[in-house]
Amino acid sequence: DALRAAIEAGKTRFRPVIMTASAMIIGMVPMATGYSQNAPLGRAVIGGLFVATVFTLLFVPCVYAMFYNRRMARQKERAS
Repeated sequence: DALRAAIEAGKTRFRPVIMTASAMIIGMVPMATGYSQNAPLGRAVIGGLFVATVFTLLFVPCVYAMFYNRRMARQKERAS
């Protein structure tokens, strides 16, 4: 089942993705909280990493499962 495969893959990838994203976010905090010209860039990077992490762990597996199930349903219709 595609949904079960997406859930298991999410469980497997959760820790490495969170560790990588959190290391980058924590590394960008000093840049984002400073009063330099680069502070907006740091905030944008942090926001982008947060959104990309959420999409990687939740949105992409769900969309994959939806497309896979739709394709399997079409193949079953053609076969019958």
